[in-house]
Amino acid sequence: MTSSIFGYSLVEDFFQEEYAEYNAPSIPGTGSSIGDGTPPSPNTGESPGYAYELSWKISNVYPGWGGTTSIQLYNKGNNTIYVHSVGFQGQWNGGEERKDVAVYVSPGETKYLGLIGFSGPASKNQQVYHQYQVGVGFYVRNDQTSLGPGIEQWYNAGFVYHGDRSFTVESLTEKTPVFYTHVKNELWSRTNDLMEAHIPEVRAIADEIQDRYGQKYTVNHMAAAFDYVRRNIEYEIELPGEDHWQSPTETLEKGTGDCEDHSILLASIIENLGGTPRMNVIAGHAFLTIYIGETEADARDVWDSVEEYYDTSLLPCWMDDNGFWLVADTLGGLNIGGLPVNSAPTDSNFWEWDFTATMVVSVIPI
Repeated sequence: MTSSIFGYSLVEDFFQEEYAEYNAPSIPGTGSSIGDGTPPSPNTGESPGYAYELSWKISNVYPGWGGTTSIQLYNKGNNTIYVHSVGFQGQWNGGEERKDVAVYVSPGETKYLGLIGFSGPASKNQQVYHQYQVGVGFYVRNDQTSLGPGIEQWYNAGFVYHGDRSFTVESLTEKTPVFYTHVKNELWSRTNDLMEAHIPEVRAIADEIQDRYGQKYTVNHMAAAFDYVRRNIEYEIELPGEDHWQSPTETLEKGTGDCEDHSILLASIIENLGGTPRMNVIAGHAFLTIYIGETEADARDVWDSVEEYYDTSLLPCWMDDNGFWLVADTLGGLNIGGLPVNSAPTDSNFWEWDFTATMVVSVIPI
């Protein structure tokens, strides 16, 4: 059977993939934290006035699996806002997921507040729209009036839910056989020729990650690299008939790219940090996976660390092919290890998923 993408056969030039070295991330001692230091103490009951805009993205939601939401706040007012917590509540079960953060947002700034995983409705009903809300708890500083040197006025604005938005639950898919073919053809050459793991622009991103998490390559480094690409590179679809692949230099300059551009940039950052990435091509899409260990026990340890990094409960997507490889599709899920594009869970209980539009995965070693 032959399938194609970008004009290349996915199953030609089959070879036994040989990596000189697989390098899995180490398990860090602690997870990430969304925070900017010591929290303030509210000391006034008088509101200084504030204005903000809370925005979020929500992933596809599946029966049993649930979904994720990524939250940010734009400070539209004249006073500094300190966000101490964010939350998600769904009206289908009356439940609430809330997590602590510690983020100062100055006037005119937009800050990322974190990711929340949530449980979804137990079953799919195409006619039902499920209501949900996203919330934020915060303090406001009076930047206009001072009580004296070193004394700040902070007002407790409470915890406020926004939205009354809705979504429909997506369908599970059937488990089908998938053929993994490791290729070394023009597609392989094109991918590897564009890798730029050691250019100054990629090195600067890696330096920023290492400044926060240390020099040793860990799960935190891997997840932070994924988050950088997902948050900073917008998706730009090519016009019909176009097939221009960008180098990381071009992608960073433009701030946009399609699936292979996202993947090659992320692969370059991961390689610079010391990890082992590879490209995966399915019908109509390309995405990255990252090596996380030889055994399922290794993969589960890594996933526990991913959940600590995001400080929320999530369900993992990895591929078992010459070791375990964590899905890192910046155009699919909102977190590393989320579902790739053109895939869905097959089991509402735990960890089973499959592709929805292909039976062939072309594996491109990097």
